[in-house]
Amino acid sequence: SYYRSALSVELGHLPESKSNVILLYQDTGVCYSRLKEYEESLCAYDNCLEYQLNVLPPDHLNIADTYLNIALNDIALKDYENALFHLE
Repeated sequence: SYYRSALSVELGHLPESKSNVILLYQDTGVCYSRLKEYEESLCAYDNCLEYQLNVLPPDHLNIADTYLNIALNDIALKDYENALFHLE
């Protein structure tokens, strides 16, 4: 996919720009969610969250959005316990 190719370029060839990597992981997560490929989406959102937690302050709204997106994927997978965890 386009996002995987762009992510590969960002991670392997260009100087690391965390904001670009965060956006690429986020966009990849959105695409997989829309395709109902929730496990792939969760992987992308987990990677996005990892970068966000290293770069952004802990109360940043983008981190909250990522937790929400993870919870929505958990709900789609009927993993309500994890969804609740991510919403707290």
